[in-house]
Amino acid sequence: MSHLLPKSVFDKAHDISFAVFRVSTVVKNFKMKVALEEAAIDLISQLDSMAVDKLRALVRLTASVNEIKPMNAEVLERELYGLNSAIQSAITESVIGNSAAAEEEIDLNEVFADSEIEVDDTKTLSPHIVNRQSAILEFMRQLPDGCRMRDLTARFPDVSERTLRNDLQTLVSEGLTERVGPQGPFGSFRAVTKKEIIAL
Repeated sequence: MSHLLPKSVFDKAHDISFAVFRVSTVVKNFKMKVALEEAAIDLISQLDSMAVDKLRALVRLTASVNEIKPMNAEVLERELYGLNSAIQSAITESVIGNSAAAEEEIDLNEVFADSEIEVDDTKTLSPHIVNRQSAILEFMRQLPDGCRMRDLTARFPDVSERTLRNDLQTLVSEGLTERVGPQGPFGSFRAVTKKEIIAL
């Protein structure tokens, strides 16, 4: 699948691999250092979601045993998430591009025009949204009056506030959530329903 990926994805993988090699210089455990470096090489040579997930798991493990700083681990995880999203988007675009001709011939609105089946009221997540963001969105749906940052930090105590803010920003940019109320600590977010998206 790596032949479908644009050059920018390969450049991002290179930058992440280089960063992993720099971080691995402080790792004292020899096996862990070698595993990190091999996973960084695999990321370049294989460049798929499995290689990303393997490297992400090794970064987490290395940080959890205090071989690298948590801040460096968080940056690497964020960049690996972005890389995985870019890989999934490129693959999705390729699949859509290959089937575009077939879809142009079919108008699904006509097929379902008289349907009496009730459609789920929530927007489906794009394939590249990670499980944590799905969990955040599901949690927000349970709070129709709005979800504050303190609600999220209480619900997800193992996730840093910065990471939660990045997740919220991603969900807002995807059109899955919106900010309600004032900016700052008194503001909140709520999940956007499919009906609201269609109304736009």
